[in-house]
Amino acid sequence: MLVHVGWQGARRIYGCPMQIDIIDNKVWLQHNCTEVFVDQELIARGIPEDDMVLGIQSPRIRELVAVKKQNAIVESIPFRN
Repeated sequence: MLVHVGWQGARRIYGCPMQIDIIDNKVWLQHNCTEVFVDQELIARGIPEDDMVLGIQSPRIRELVAVKKQNAIVESIPFRN
């Protein structure tokens, strides 16, 4: 978790721009209010895409994305008679 903490004059500064958790050996991107595409950065640095979960998305959206990815894999397999 990345947290901004401090003071600006008499005003308290506190915020969580990014939260990443490790749950069941998977990297869960829970929150990202930065300009960095953290999931893409982690994949580029060697974390397999299958080990990443976008916790930002609802479970239903994650399920639909997984089905779409599976269909794309099946469609990319050449058909042979």
